Amino acid sequence: MLRSKFYCILQYPKNQILNLKIYTNKRLFMIKKILSTIVLLFSLSYLSYGQIAQSIKISKTDWGKNFKFTGYVKSNDSLSIRFVTTQSTAERKYIKDKSKERKIENTNSAWTKFTLIGKIQRKCSVLSVWVITDLKMKNLYVDNISLEIEDHNGWRKIDLKNEDFEMVSDSVNKIVGWNVYTNYVATVEKTEKYSGQQSIQLVQHDLAKYGDNREFSQKIKINGVEIYYEIYGQGEPLLLLHGNNESISSFKYQIDEFKKYFKVIAVDSRGQGNSTIDKQKMTYDLLANDMNKLLDILQIDSVNILGWSDGGNTGLIMAMQYPNKVKRLITMGANLYPNKKAIENKFLSEYRWTLRFVKVLVLFKPKQWKTKYKVGKMPLRYPNIKPIELQKINIPVLVMAGEKDVIKQAHTTLIADNISKSKLVILKGLSHYAPIENHKYFNMEVHAFLFNAAD
Repeated sequence: MLRSKFYCILQYPKNQILNLKIYTNKRLFMIKKILSTIVLLFSLSYLSYGQIAQSIKISKTDWGKNFKFTGYVKSNDSLSIRFVTTQSTAERKYIKDKSKERKIENTNSAWTKFTLIGKIQRKCSVLSVWVITDLKMKNLYVDNISLEIEDHNGWRKIDLKNEDFEMVSDSVNKIVGWNVYTNYVATVEKTEKYSGQQSIQLVQHDLAKYGDNREFSQKIKINGVEIYYEIYGQGEPLLLLHGNNESISSFKYQIDEFKKYFKVIAVDSRGQGNSTIDKQKMTYDLLANDMNKLLDILQIDSVNILGWSDGGNTGLIMAMQYPNKVKRLITMGANLYPNKKAIENKFLSEYRWTLRFVKVLVLFKPKQWKTKYKVGKMPLRYPNIKPIELQKINIPVLVMAGEKDVIKQAHTTLIADNISKSKLVILKGLSHYAPIENHKYFNMEVHAFLFNAAD
């Protein structure tokens, strides 16, 4: 049987075999890329948490030996803390670390000792140690971190820089020897310490709260679903509309800036973030109608709108269908139709393959992935706006996209050209994710438009 199959392949035209190999290689590359992206997103999800970390060089002579990672923590929040290690080669390739993370549940006001034991893997050049807070933890105290490696004669102490946190930094949010990651601010704490003169305290930054801040949030029933929103600041209303399968938190840098000048209304679109979904077909017209009714409920006559990607599409539709509700509009990476005339073909191809993969995940975890799949299908079918329809818009509109955006620059220009009071800005060096990539540059353009655009 194997022989006959091999013979058939030999008889197959060479050009057809070459095309088949190229096709197969492209698909394999795409699948690998999707899988690596999912792994990357999973690892990046940790960055939403409070973290401190330090990396230590490992010698070949320590390969195969056990290590012990210990320290002391306390918190007034009854939440969990994770202790994790990662290992990598000299080429910065990650090695499977067989030591499981250590998790302490229900931390309290007493100092708690943790211990994580693992094995240094072959080819390990760098061992990194991490202390990671629960996402909702408001503060955490850490003291006396240590690392030991087991030799024949017992445990040998490895020198970590500033392991007892007694060294003071001249910079704010800097702990000597340690990396402090986003969403938390690190401070020296002298009254709460396990030993010595001080410990460190990780305090949740406001940026970490946006998107899950119950103090400033509400839920309202609109068109059969619950719409979640948060309101910050005072003044003229500014409605923030996020991208596909995103949430309020993607606008954290914009909320933090514009709440100083505006009444910022940040919304989770239906089926995303903390908002629910129903059986209705997902369209931008439906999202625009949701927002129109939200404004009615909030008794807001008109708003400025900042819409990114899907949010930009929704903003354009609101400006056309509910013109009295929109005072000024900023779109970032919006498109009129879902094809290669508007969007880079490579991205469309990758997006379709990613969506197919998500469809497979629905079979295994329907509760987690079914909604994401339904929301994710929308940009492949909608919007379907004719350029001439944009001529209905008679308000100031800032049309933006990144220089390296997946939305073609000619298409972004087409949008601006069909709106009489538009201003076109292409953000140099940035991609579709400009509001996060360089939030200062992005916010500066938005700020200038909102304060200078004539009605």
